[in-house]
Amino acid sequence: FLQNVEERDHDVNADSRACRRERREELKSKYATQLAALTQAGINVDCPCTLWQLEKNQGDVNK
Repeated sequence: FLQNVEERDHDVNADSRACRRERREELKSKYATQLAALTQAGINVDCPCTLWQLEKNQGDVNK
């Protein structure tokens, strides 16, 4: 029983990681211009929180 639960949890975690990775790639392509501007300003854009903030502020890099 325990092995079945662990296998299920492993599969769920693998799926959620894949979904997060796909979502990150979608956001990177959606905000490519803003990410380029932030990179030129010396801001680290490899952090997932940067993409989250762009999405939250609808791409406004001034917020």
